[in-house]
Amino acid sequence: MPKLLLCIVVFAAYAILVALFAFIMKRKGASASKITYVVLFLAALFASWLLKLHNEPAASSQLIPFYKVAAISDYGYKPILNDLVSYAAPFLIAGFLFIPAFPQLGVVASFIVGIVASLVCNIYGIATSGIFVTDEYILAGLGAAVGTGLYSIVIYALKKTSLPQKLCLPIPDKKRRTASWIACASVYFFIAFVLILDYGKTYTDLELFRSDVPLPDDITVSAELSKKSERVAIYSPSDDDAGINLAAMLRDTLMSDGFISYNADDIYTIESDTANIVCSPDGSWQYSFYGAYDGADANITKESADKIVRDFFAEKALITAQLYELTDFIELKDASGAITGYDLYYTTSYDGCPIINSSRVVVGLSSGGTITKIRKDGSNAYPAVYKRIISQSSAYSKLINGEGSYTLFTDIKQAVMYGCKLAYMVNGQGDYLPVWVFEFIGTGEDGNSVEFEGYMPAMK
Repeated sequence: MPKLLLCIVVFAAYAILVALFAFIMKRKGASASKITYVVLFLAALFASWLLKLHNEPAASSQLIPFYKVAAISDYGYKPILNDLVSYAAPFLIAGFLFIPAFPQLGVVASFIVGIVASLVCNIYGIATSGIFVTDEYILAGLGAAVGTGLYSIVIYALKKTSLPQKLCLPIPDKKRRTASWIACASVYFFIAFVLILDYGKTYTDLELFRSDVPLPDDITVSAELSKKSERVAIYSPSDDDAGINLAAMLRDTLMSDGFISYNADDIYTIESDTANIVCSPDGSWQYSFYGAYDGADANITKESADKIVRDFFAEKALITAQLYELTDFIELKDASGAITGYDLYYTTSYDGCPIINSSRVVVGLSSGGTITKIRKDGSNAYPAVYKRIISQSSAYSKLINGEGSYTLFTDIKQAVMYGCKLAYMVNGQGDYLPVWVFEFIGTGEDGNSVEFEGYMPAMK
């Protein structure tokens, strides 16, 4: 059922029930102010349900309370605070109106009502999906309790004014005021605890380009998008693999007889009779071999050249990333047209996830199959920490709603999203952060096909 139609149907049924409840209260002699506050409280609960409709359903059940706090090194503080906004905040207003509607009750009753109301709001979703997240209901109760606590604190501060009497607002006794302070202080210190506990490194955002061409309204999703949140590594450069340490490693691996020198521009050079290596401050380096090597081999093909290079890198362990895709294969020829060598261009990957726009490798191969050149862009990086990332489904929703970026630069009528993969991009700190890559094929105004990609940072 469409959400708008669902809201209309539920509102109509709910309005009838509220009207019936108000009628019964009036027949039993309840005051007009009492009935008004009860109706407002019930209206606030309906508003809470409307706000919760925008929350994305969980991908799996989580029965352990505050599981994100227990694994804060995986999640960070942002998802925990987002849960407070998504699950607790919708019930604040209802909690604020709880004591005016039910003067004899307090914070504990409000907490229980919040939990029950949240369960009722989501009972259909639980029955159909079988997914139950304990935090959703605890936080709903907490939101209602805090709302009730704020009412007690505010109305007590205004007790010497005429406002409580004019509006027929009850003033809680000392016991309920104490419970209110405890509820509000608990949430305050919980938030502070989460922020303090998440002492890990803060990563700067990825700098993504923005296209001025809008995505088409007609997008078909043909790929199955997972709703599960994965745990992946964040890769960071290491000071132990830079400068003199990097130069020493490359010398020992590629040219053990080389001599290391250093200049004022933080560039290290390794020289020998047959080769040299230049190491830049950003961790990039280039190896050049100009010694004698085997003559031409007419049997070298693109596939065999690729195998030579991959075997060489597997044996030498020169980089922490893995060679991913051979993107270009160029034959080098002399003036007579004879092949003198080959240039092979590679992208790299971490954990099988391609690195975008960084950490590329270019390898020169002689016509006889000898490695004559290696150019590595960017520094080596290592797993620094493991973090939970957003699901494919969440990432796609964010992309369609205007976040992230995409490589569409011409107007199209429609598109099909046919693939999704995890990749890495480097931020301004040199850290390799995960990003979801969505593959599209669109149809232009002229009927021609247009392929493009969408990028959505995957960090929570």
